[in-house]
Amino acid sequence: MARKPELLIGINELYKAIMHRTEESVSPGLLYLVGNASSLAAGCMYCVAHSGGAANHSGEDAAKIAAI
Repeated sequence: MARKPELLIGINELYKAIMHRTEESVSPGLLYLVGNASSLAAGCMYCVAHSGGAANHSGEDAAKIAAI
């Protein structure tokens, strides 16, 4: 993505729109769990590792993360 800065900018804007909302309808931890499950379904172990770590950092229960 860094080879195409416009792509990186777009991905960052998408991430911010999803994860840094002003309303509190869904917790960041739950969003990271959803990202973790979708990353696993897509077969991206890099993304699984990072979304799982982000879920843990956001305070999600380790058992929930491990269950995915």
